[in-house]
Amino acid sequence: MVAYARVALRAFLLRAPLVGLLAVGFIGLFMSTSLVAQAGRDIALKWDAVDNSQSSSFKATMTIKRGGQSLVRTMDIKRQKDPNSEKQLIVFLEPPDTRGTSYLTWAYRDHQKDDDMWVFLPAESLTRRIAGGARKGPFARGDYALEDIFRREVDEDNWELLGEVNLAGADCHALKATPLDSKATGYSKRLLWIRKDINLPTKVEYYGPKDKLLKTLVLGDFKNIQGIWLPLRQRMAAQGTDSVTTLDLTEVVFNQTFPADLFLSQNLKR
Repeated sequence: MVAYARVALRAFLLRAPLVGLLAVGFIGLFMSTSLVAQAGRDIALKWDAVDNSQSSSFKATMTIKRGGQSLVRTMDIKRQKDPNSEKQLIVFLEPPDTRGTSYLTWAYRDHQKDDDMWVFLPAESLTRRIAGGARKGPFARGDYALEDIFRREVDEDNWELLGEVNLAGADCHALKATPLDSKATGYSKRLLWIRKDINLPTKVEYYGPKDKLLKTLVLGDFKNIQGIWLPLRQRMAAQGTDSVTTLDLTEVVFNQTFPADLFLSQNLKR
């Protein structure tokens, strides 16, 4: 039976060589595409694993430059990893008109589940839930979107390894990330350059509808703190404008213990 099948296949390929070559070519293309996707995902998983802490705390200074003007905001940021989510609390310290404004995010490991976000506005003594399309809007009037401050799970995107490149003196993997749920994000895709030595991105390009470049994030001043590499400076520039937002991190501490009720929305007012 096996010998007969081999003879039949050979006869088919001899009678229809073009069809046979196309079939073989399709199988090869499928395998190649699968390998490229798997390689891209593997690199993204290495990036995701760099921060192996259970919690972190740091100060952040955000400088927004636009139209010849400069706006500076300082924040206290705390993050806590739980088995099913990563929780983050951002509290504005300066300037006085933003002091006490707080953002709380719960990013769930299950990417099928919608993440949660709340904002507390001290002037109104009111906590609001931010949902859906509102997360595509700007964060603190800068060039970051609200969705940019969420942790994003690796499997919320399809990954593709585009190649290798030397960027600013560092050997990098070039990746493309395409969202599985295009309605849940303002980006049609992201292009990322991941440093091979520390498995962290040094540049990210964000694209919108029709693959139009929206903004570019450049990361630098990489430091190893408590055995964990991270960028202490980020610079987000909006394409085609003079708007630039810089984020500088200080006082970084990993694996602190926080009060159990710190990341509850009902406690944002205190």
